[in-house]
Amino acid sequence: MEVYRNISAAVLENHQKNIVTLNIGIANHTFDAMGNWAQKTDSAAGATSYTYDAANRLTGIGSQAVVSDADGNTLTDGRRTNVWDSQNCLVSCTMNGTTSTYTYGADGLRRSSTVNGVTTYYVYDGTMMVREMKQNAQGQLQATGTYLQGPLPTNG
Repeated sequence: MEVYRNISAAVLENHQKNIVTLNIGIANHTFDAMGNWAQKTDSAAGATSYTYDAANRLTGIGSQAVVSDADGNTLTDGRRTNVWDSQNCLVSCTMNGTTSTYTYGADGLRRSSTVNGVTTYYVYDGTMMVREMKQNAQGQLQATGTYLQGPLPTNG
């Protein structure tokens, strides 16, 4: 939580300067006046710049164009190819020859994702995902992740 407060404070404090730099360990990020990444620098990949159009949509990562549909969904960024449905839900993402597919309920919440033939199912409490489940060798669903929501305990 503290990291997000510090980032917000840094962005607000330096908003008038039109540039903000954030060092988060292995990468430094520079932001434009709108809070978008302007540049990312890390020791492995070097510097990568990000460009945006007048509507504040990402149009380039380095020398690679980012192509979006009329709704603003990213179709390709040079590494991934995405397919979206009529409700703007991500249906599939292909990267490095691996395709991940996704299904959704009538409420628009993601119900499953399949990667390399392994399907993960999502369980919700209202609109909050609380559990991930996968089939075991016997075909029974088993919890593989549980997410708890609520206030943190206090001491005292």
